[in-house]
Amino acid sequence: MTLPLERRARLLIVEDDDDTRTLLSQFFLTKGYGVVEAQNGRQALDLAKRDHELDIVLLDVFVPEVGGIEVLWQVRYIAPQAGVILMTALGDRMIAQHALRLGAFDCLQKPLDLAQLEATVVACLGHSEYRKQSWWRRLIADPAA
Repeated sequence: MTLPLERRARLLIVEDDDDTRTLLSQFFLTKGYGVVEAQNGRQALDLAKRDHELDIVLLDVFVPEVGGIEVLWQVRYIAPQAGVILMTALGDRMIAQHALRLGAFDCLQKPLDLAQLEATVVACLGHSEYRKQSWWRRLIADPAA
């Protein structure tokens, strides 16, 4: 899949499980993404405050110190340019609905299908680029208009 950005997209992977975090990091590095990692919510928020180049936050719902839903809520203000994709081992529709209401782009269930995750990341990046366009460019680009 090709990235819709001219520069290398930056992902923040927030996952407390070392193996999962390493797997995701290596997967996206081989796909050409820039990757930073956090193993808890506090680290994620600190990184989001410092890194103004973040495009995507891959966020586990259940991370220590500051939970994923709270991280999502704060990231929307700290790094509004970053799309957030939640990952959860629970198939709880209420968590997914709440996350989407708070501004998450999507909520994926673990175990993750890496192809689906990559497709979701690409879609989120495309959505972010679309939102950056002025309203009149959106009208011109929209074939339904």
